[in-house]
Amino acid sequence: MTDGKVATPPKYNINTWINLTTLVSIIAGGGYAWAQTNSDIDELKRWRVAVEGRLGNADGKIEERFKVNEVELRKLDNLSYRVTVAEQSATSISQAIKELQITASGQSGDLRVMREILQRIEAAQKQR
Repeated sequence: MTDGKVATPPKYNINTWINLTTLVSIIAGGGYAWAQTNSDIDELKRWRVAVEGRLGNADGKIEERFKVNEVELRKLDNLSYRVTVAEQSATSISQAIKELQITASGQSGDLRVMREILQRIEAAQKQR
């Protein structure tokens, strides 16, 4: 007949159930955390691409502004040179005008003397 051993179902105590529940929870939580991390990484990659695109456009605009500013600065340098040349020309012209005034004043005096001489000559001729 039978040996006297009756098959009894295995008994699981509460600690076994707690450990199994904890293990399943840890695995599920790890999977969830992994999925969230991958999702966050993908979102950050998309954000980075968008920001780099905007910064690339901004850098291009800044470079264009620098080029325009350099052209304007060259114009200002040229203008500064032109103003300096114009000032030097004005100084030269002013000096020439002063010299001309001095010469004209001297000639005016000479003309007076010549007129007086001519008047004396005419007077002497009339008296003769």
